[in-house]
Amino acid sequence: MILWNLNVDNLLVEGCNLTRNSLQVKSVLNESDRHLCDGISDREKGRSPEY
Repeated sequence: MILWNLNVDNLLVEGCNLTRNSLQVKSVLNESDRHLCDGISDREKGRSPEY
């Protein structure tokens, strides 16, 4: 059984965890785009990163 957590805060954290590296290294992004996930971290949600 697959359970989905559709809490908006969790979706933001998970999305940023998946894209954070790409936002920093892709040369085609505007500088403002590189900071989309600033302030969104696992620590704010009481979680440790899953690597």
